[in-house]
Amino acid sequence: MLKNGQLDAAEAALRAGMAKVGETTALLTNLAKVFGERGDEARAEATLWQAVRADPNFENGLLWWLAIERDRGGEDGYLRALRTVAALPGSWRAQLWLARHHLEHNDVEAARALYADVLAGGLFDGGALMMLSGDLGNNGQIALILELIGRVYDEHKHDPMAGLNLLQACQELGKVDEGEALLGRMYALDFVPIKQQLDQFAHAFMEMRKQAAHGTPVNAENLTISTITLSQPVWHYGLRNADWLFSKKAQDAPEVGFFALSKTAGGTEGAESQREDELGRLTRAIPLYLAEAAHYWSDYAVSSYFQIVEGGGPVVSGGEADANALFDLVPGGMRYFVTGEIGCTGEGEGMQWRVALTLWDCIARAKQTSESGTASSAELGDLVLRLESGILTRIGLKREQPLDEFYQRPTAAVMSVYLPELGQALMLTLLANGHMPKSAMWGERAMLD
Repeated sequence: MLKNGQLDAAEAALRAGMAKVGETTALLTNLAKVFGERGDEARAEATLWQAVRADPNFENGLLWWLAIERDRGGEDGYLRALRTVAALPGSWRAQLWLARHHLEHNDVEAARALYADVLAGGLFDGGALMMLSGDLGNNGQIALILELIGRVYDEHKHDPMAGLNLLQACQELGKVDEGEALLGRMYALDFVPIKQQLDQFAHAFMEMRKQAAHGTPVNAENLTISTITLSQPVWHYGLRNADWLFSKKAQDAPEVGFFALSKTAGGTEGAESQREDELGRLTRAIPLYLAEAAHYWSDYAVSSYFQIVEGGGPVVSGGEADANALFDLVPGGMRYFVTGEIGCTGEGEGMQWRVALTLWDCIARAKQTSESGTASSAELGDLVLRLESGILTRIGLKREQPLDEFYQRPTAAVMSVYLPELGQALMLTLLANGHMPKSAMWGERAMLD
């Protein structure tokens, strides 16, 4: 009605509404618009001020009243109006706008005091922290975002954009622990519109951890090292003994084994403890995949072997494995086993991986053959598939169809995802069985995607 010029009808409807629910801020603001349309500016301003006093945080009414005062008195009039509203009981929006003015004029302490008062009062709405954090960020006060908002932000009550601003502040300030803690809380909301942004922060924090990671020297004599043996593909274990689903190898099937790869030696290195990194994960993921391939595409019974420090996690050895010691370790029915090394040079797109595998003949107790190659990160999947083909050809007993009809060999295109998932599955298996602490893992969030 107001838009159509039916001012009398609009006033009547508004007054009828007030008779039912009282003189709310929204109704009073719209009544002031009616008076303004009639040209009764004095009555419009008086009614608008009544609306602002009823709720000093109602944005539409407050913006209109401030615009009037700015037209009347310029910037000084606008600031006086803000201070007037800020003095009203329950006001917080005017304080935030005053604080923004102080930030823009480099008066950080004045802004900080206003923010502290608003946050201490606890009367602000769910979007206030988004505005506050945005203003601080836009004016370079990143540390204040964490200091002021980190303590009061509740992802269940406040705008998720404020949470994203907090995460950005954590990233810029290098506060990985705080960032990952908040990230976990925000993921738990299961709020799809921000999922992609949360994933980006998860990746950023993971990269920051990797860059900051450093080994802690340990005394090798105090470590309890044992060997974990897997007799089926690692992801079978997560299905909790689903024997009804998987086909079995013959009882008298010859055996082939796969050992974790060693890290290519790069000088003298002492024993140290560190979080899992990409190289360490690949020392396990590649033999896990090769064991899976042999399980499904050959008639061998397959085992894979991984050394672990009890209570610490997997061992990454440096240099070539001692085959003579391994001949004595494997079961008597073992026909072949595979060892290898992996190393990388360069960084980013220039990173080059080198993988070398050795097939050992347990009857002759001698090296049977070697397979090796180099590849960029993007080409690593192709290299692994070539190495797989070479090893399966050498050991023989190849199958034309996979052991389970549903199984499909991963393509090179998906191998960059599949290998890390195998490595993660092993770590989760070790974690579930009490062989390692949670702190030894990285990229946990990606395991859920």
